[in-house]
Amino acid sequence: MVDLLIQIFLGWPAMILSLALALAGILLKKPGLAVISAILFVAPAWYLSNYSIFLGSLPFFLLVSAQAISRNKTLLAILSIIPVVVVMGALGYVVLNQ
Repeated sequence: MVDLLIQIFLGWPAMILSLALALAGILLKKPGLAVISAILFVAPAWYLSNYSIFLGSLPFFLLVSAQAISRNKTLLAILSIIPVVVVMGALGYVVLNQ
């Protein structure tokens, strides 16, 4: 049971749900969803940050997105989640092509 919880909070479910909440926050213009997204992404980013400081700072990009949503700057919000999408895509590519 503990292994399942670790996989849920540190693995793909947390990252995918985080990205979905960030996109929903941008589309619905609700910064609260982006903040929840950043909170959800802290554990996977902390796990991945063993390799790089950049990976550990990914939740801050989601918080920037929440701030941009609250100031009605949709383009900035979209641009700020691009690093998260790129890292998740690259990580998915590496995992699927092992």
